[in-house]
Amino acid sequence: MKKVLIADTSKASIVMSSEIFKDTINGCNVDLASSGSEVIEKIKHNKYDMCLIDFDLPDVDGPFLILEIRKYYSGPVLLTAYPDDNVYQSVKNDLFYFDDSGDFIEKPIRISTLSKKIEDFLFKNHRVYKRFKSYLPSQLIIKAEGPGKKAPKVSGIISNISVTGAKLDVATLVQLKKNEEVTLSLSLPLFEEGEDGNLRPQMKKNQYVYAETKIKSQVIWKNKNKEVGLKFSKLTASQISDIKTFMRLATPV
Repeated sequence: MKKVLIADTSKASIVMSSEIFKDTINGCNVDLASSGSEVIEKIKHNKYDMCLIDFDLPDVDGPFLILEIRKYYSGPVLLTAYPDDNVYQSVKNDLFYFDDSGDFIEKPIRISTLSKKIEDFLFKNHRVYKRFKSYLPSQLIIKAEGPGKKAPKVSGIISNISVTGAKLDVATLVQLKKNEEVTLSLSLPLFEEGEDGNLRPQMKKNQYVYAETKIKSQVIWKNKNKEVGLKFSKLTASQISDIKTFMRLATPV
């Protein structure tokens, strides 16, 4: 049985969205919250298959709350809002790298719109995080087989990336095993703010300036085309910030 959480203060919106969930999901159990603090408390003590969060909660705005939710919950989170410039700008700035809440549901809620989101994220397993095209030099560092042994390294290019993982085109698959813990040595371009206030890549002698960072990762899958899927095990706040900055100027896959 699926269980969802709806956070809203509008009775009309709660009734509409609850009915859509129950009509779309057989036997769906709907839980309600009326504030951001209540949402966090419920998420800490319950397991939900999906959350539906309104932009205008009394104690917090939707995008900020969604970023807090991500600290405790990895499932799909949908955002509802009456469209205006503030909503569009906030979603663009804070949620651009999410595939679920990054495209908010306009109020009044339409049955077809919410039903489609439910189908995509609960039954078709669409990714929560957007992936962005890239061409980033990288290297996988594999654990050494024993004391005194040299850690094998596999060179590659990251063809797409998100804040949760990446896909690599590697030179060889021989030494890589599924579920293996590896270290991704990644070269990210550095950016600076131009006179117009926009970000641009740093250049030195007509070449992009890169900074190397190392990310603990896990091999999730690999195929015969020498492609490898990685899941990031742990990112520092600085690494998350640097990846987000890169993705702001990249093209979604």
